[in-house]
Amino acid sequence: MPILTSSGIVVASTVVVSPDRAALSALLSCWDPDTHAFRLPAGPATFTLEDALVLAGLPPAGAPLDRTLTPEEDDLRVRLVVEREKIKELHPCARAARRVSAEVWLEWFDGGGIRPGEDDELRWLGFLAYWLAFFVTPRLRSRGGELPERVFAHAARLSLGERIALGQGMVANLYAEMDKIVTCTVADGVCGRLDVCVPVWMLQVWMWERYKR
Repeated sequence: MPILTSSGIVVASTVVVSPDRAALSALLSCWDPDTHAFRLPAGPATFTLEDALVLAGLPPAGAPLDRTLTPEEDDLRVRLVVEREKIKELHPCARAARRVSAEVWLEWFDGGGIRPGEDDELRWLGFLAYWLAFFVTPRLRSRGGELPERVFAHAARLSLGERIALGQGMVANLYAEMDKIVTCTVADGVCGRLDVCVPVWMLQVWMWERYKR
């Protein structure tokens, strides 16, 4: 779709990469929260806005993530809000939990609730909201796993072809979550579970670009 190019979304941003846990663990152990850089033997290095553009096609420049919506954009946002309430009423898992998990959301828009060809505009909006919540701004998600309503606004703008500075949001999220990993590891040791929202495959591809495997 032409809109994928105009809004800065490319197929690379949904690629699947098998994680190299040992390499990623070694890399994260070098992260310095104070400088937001990896302290490597060859010198400091970090994931930049240029990396977000080259590796995933996320534009470093463009409209800010948050701004007031136009009436047309707000109408699209409201469509997602209404559809979320519809899912809560009609989907048995959502009705029982009184919330729409990300898994239920994707199932609904992938044919479980809206079949292909039935309402392609709404299905496209639903996919964009899911993609944004998991890839660009995952820290906005609640503990219950519901998609935050803020991504509905972002999805509405993207669906109309606006170029948004998605790279800035993704890199800021990446830094914050790596800070969290390092800080919690130092404070609590290596035991226990830590939930983070990081596109790990991006770090791995970043490593592959710079260092021999």
